[in-house]
Amino acid sequence: MEQQGAHVLPGIEVTTKDGDFGIYASRADLLKKFPQYLPSVEAIEKEPELFIVWLHPRSPSRTGWSAPQENGHLEKVLEIIDGIEVLNGKMLDLMVQGVVDKSYVKELVMLCDKYSKVKIAGSDAHARHQLGVCWTIIPADELSPANLIAALKQGDTALGMSEDTQRMLSPILG
Repeated sequence: MEQQGAHVLPGIEVTTKDGDFGIYASRADLLKKFPQYLPSVEAIEKEPELFIVWLHPRSPSRTGWSAPQENGHLEKVLEIIDGIEVLNGKMLDLMVQGVVDKSYVKELVMLCDKYSKVKIAGSDAHARHQLGVCWTIIPADELSPANLIAALKQGDTALGMSEDTQRMLSPILG
C-alpha cells in the first residue's frame, strides 16, 4: 500500500450499545486490550497514542446516534471521540440507492465543526465497487503511525473523494 501512497494505521473496530468505534493506535500492541464488544463507549479509555473515531453514526442498520438529545447520548459519545466518520464506501452506496439521504454527510460535517471533531472518510466497504471512493488525507512529513496519530489529533486532515463521489456530494457540501 505504501507504494501507492497509502498508509495503514493499526486499528480495531469496537461495537458498543452506543455505536461502533474505530480505535487507531501508534503501535499495534496498544490495541490488544480492546475486545470486539464493550458495554458502552465510556469503557473506552482515552490515551495520547490512540485516536478514536465514531464510525457510521447515522447508519440505519447500526446502533448509534438516532436522537441527539436522547439521555445525553450524544454528549457522552462526543466526550470520548476524537473524530467522526462522515462518509464511507458503504454509506455512499446506500445514498445512491436512496436508502440514506445525502444530507447524512452534511449533518455529520456540521456536527464535526460544531464540536471540533476531526472529519474522517472511512474505508468501510462490503463490496468491491465501494472501495476507493473516499479516503482521509493526512499530511505529515514522516508517515510513521505515531506521526499520523499526531496529525489526526491536530485535525490536520482533508476528505479525499473519487470524481464520482465529488459530483454526487458537491451540491451538498458546496
